[in-house]
Amino acid sequence: MHIDRGHLLGSVLHHRQAAATAVFVAQKFEDLLGRVPLLGRRRSVSFHATFLGAECYARWQAMTEVERASPPGRDNRRADQQVLWHPPRRCGNSCAACSRSCSCIGAFCVADVSADEPDPALDRRHFLIAAGASAALIVGAGGTRAQAQATPPASNSGTTYTGDVIDGKRVVSALDVNDLEPGSVHRLYFRGVEAPTGQHWLVSVTVARGASPGKRLVLTSGVHGDEMSSIHTVQTVMNQLDPAAMSGTVTAVTDVSRPALESMQRRWPNSGRGIDLTDMNREWPGNENGPTAAGRHAWLLFNRLLRPNADYAIDFHTGTTGFGVTGFNIGEMRIPEIRAMMELYPVSQIADNPAYPGVLHNAFIDAGIPSFCPEVGAARGLDAELISLFVEGTMNVLKHHGILAGPMGRTGADVRVFVGNASFPVLATAGGLVEYLVKLNDPVEAGQKIAIQRDSFGEVAAEYESGVSGEVLGLRSDAMAEPGNPLAFVLFAEPGPREPETYPE
Repeated sequence: MHIDRGHLLGSVLHHRQAAATAVFVAQKFEDLLGRVPLLGRRRSVSFHATFLGAECYARWQAMTEVERASPPGRDNRRADQQVLWHPPRRCGNSCAACSRSCSCIGAFCVADVSADEPDPALDRRHFLIAAGASAALIVGAGGTRAQAQATPPASNSGTTYTGDVIDGKRVVSALDVNDLEPGSVHRLYFRGVEAPTGQHWLVSVTVARGASPGKRLVLTSGVHGDEMSSIHTVQTVMNQLDPAAMSGTVTAVTDVSRPALESMQRRWPNSGRGIDLTDMNREWPGNENGPTAAGRHAWLLFNRLLRPNADYAIDFHTGTTGFGVTGFNIGEMRIPEIRAMMELYPVSQIADNPAYPGVLHNAFIDAGIPSFCPEVGAARGLDAELISLFVEGTMNVLKHHGILAGPMGRTGADVRVFVGNASFPVLATAGGLVEYLVKLNDPVEAGQKIAIQRDSFGEVAAEYESGVSGEVLGLRSDAMAEPGNPLAFVLFAEPGPREPETYPE
């Protein structure tokens, strides 16, 4: 898609619904563009967006002529792009740019959008950032009280029951949590992709729907099959919820990659490629007609279960088999709503980085849903201490969004949090046994020796240093390593913007 004129920015909204409303409009905008056929010639459509509220009106009144001509985000747009700000209009007045009727005061319009080629500049992270910034501006100016509404749901055609009941739990192929009885916990199976035998992989879904309306939070785990602490963290949170006392809905999926979980291995076994294994956390948001079952499974879950029921999402993980990590959060601190959630966890590290392409929390962000990724220690076992910290942080997030009432627990303000935006990999250059001179979370200096490797005779084969100053984020837990294996990752702060990490896992 190529935008001839205009870049949609939701920056004049209610302060408590700023990001959510911008996200909703962004989704509708891209849904509209997605329906424009690409037949080898340029097609043009117009999109009209309006926002309600006194803050919107006040913001427009406070703008100078220069501000109205140069709306937020100008530096992120090409020179030929233009945002058309509208003065306040009463219902029924027409938009000067597209001649369509305005339904409220305070509007802007994006017109003449041609669908001829992808536009990398159209990144829904911009909507979240702009909306969060505007929310802060309005709150700081003493904006009026926001309406207590839930975020408009993503497009969803409702719940579809397959007619199957397994162990007393009904099976669905699509879910709309609004169809479920309020004030109750609902346990369902979601029908995923077919297995080689022709049966469907079933995914466990627990929904705590509050007695009162409110925000919707999705919790996921089990995207990798060896990450037990992440699963138990989500289970523990759900077991502590009382829907009768909740305002909103929490949906939990604890076994996203069911085939990988069956053998407690990280990756999805791909029977179409011999012994090939697919990392499902590089497949999101999936492909309905893609070349892997994991990718098709991801598409089903994302489009029929996860995205339609989420205003916010948290995707829990751990380190991988043979490589332990600290307890930390991965997310983009530049997005205000994500930063606010991550800082509610009493854990000592934050990786301020977009992570890998194709990961689930990035798919949520690209769909306009603030999301991040907690890492709950090592794989395969249950780390009770870290699980407790991440449960406490998640309960804080629920209180932050008004789903639960009550005082906050410990947060990042109560612990020393090291924030880095990059990870320095220390890779093995030889084979042999590895002895570490540092522990997880230890501070290290550039040039500091962190490991010694010995061959089968016990002679020193290699010594390893950190190339940066920072904190130890991860260490290989398998005692032996061969050339190329990552031995350690050091979290550090690198000046300037970071691209997604590309180091080997």
